[in-house]
Amino acid sequence: MRMLRWAFGWTRQDRVRNEDVRTVMKTAPIHLKMREQRLRWYGHILRRQEDHPTKLALNFEAPGKRPRGAPRKRWREVIKRDLAEIGAAPDEALDRMRWRRITKAADPATARD
Repeated sequence: MRMLRWAFGWTRQDRVRNEDVRTVMKTAPIHLKMREQRLRWYGHILRRQEDHPTKLALNFEAPGKRPRGAPRKRWREVIKRDLAEIGAAPDEALDRMRWRRITKAADPATARD
């Protein structure tokens, strides 16, 4: 956000809301871009060979019990939530072009009218 403000010539003293800065600069919210990158990487892993180390690590279950306390957020659970939010299934990742269209978080500046 600091970079966007700097590019437009605004400072925090101008008291312009972050949403207004994003609207004027025509950029997508950060959380959407982060979700896009997570799903992009997930699709990349799913298209790998079954014996590739990254795919093995994705499906790895650590033996033993987990520590006490609140359960820690796992990457796989975040991906599951992201897939539910966009309404996609993991098997759709096998078609690269379709996966890119599904997971792409459009920047307002690049959106076509």
